[in-house]
Amino acid sequence: MTATIVLRKPDGRFEPRERVDGSASWSLEHAPAWLEVRLAWHTEGKGTKEVVVIGLERLRGVSAQDQRTFGLTLPEMPYTYHGRIVSILWSVAVFGPGGRFWHREQLLATLPIVVSPTREPFGERRT
Repeated sequence: MTATIVLRKPDGRFEPRERVDGSASWSLEHAPAWLEVRLAWHTEGKGTKEVVVIGLERLRGVSAQDQRTFGLTLPEMPYTYHGRIVSILWSVAVFGPGGRFWHREQLLATLPIVVSPTREPFGERRT
């Protein structure tokens, strides 16, 4: 079971309000009922982890081995930020139905991106 995300912009650096275009491809044992491409940011560090899904495209009628394109638009904020106490990180991810009854969904692939007016992360640790 493999899945891959490829962005039209290979460096994965975007400005606010920019469109994130790409493709998702996968090779699974069985055709899933659905797959979902999600654009989200999350916090890492001290405190409660927060995950916010900004946009998603639900893919239906997919086969076990397939490829689809997607396009999701970024909001104005928040920017990618690397701090000592907390970081804000963005990603594009592909989710599918979970393999067991207690897992409603599973992460198949994820790709980090940078969102900033300068296309560089803010904060102390720059990548």
